[in-house]
Amino acid sequence: DKIYVDKASIVGSIGVLMDGFGFTGLMDKLGIQRRMHTAGANKGSFDPFSPETPQMTAHAQDMLDQIHAQFIDAVKLGRGTRLKDDPDLFSGEFWT
Repeated sequence: DKIYVDKASIVGSIGVLMDGFGFTGLMDKLGIQRRMHTAGANKGSFDPFSPETPQMTAHAQDMLDQIHAQFIDAVKLGRGTRLKDDPDLFSGEFWT
């Protein structure tokens, strides 16, 4: 029912992220070749050793937007009028 924080606490708003690494440039520089075999056109999506495509990026952004919206709805349902009317509330920003 209550959230307690110290004045030195770092608190954050609601955001969603998906991160990883991309090693394709390093592999090219070192002459390393990636060999990956899959069944399914998208099975190797976001493999860190393969280049990212615009389709992969768009798909990931769509999923992140959906998850973010679901999270926002759940928080609004749970906290209701106790939420501050602040446009940054669901931006992923954080504060002391």
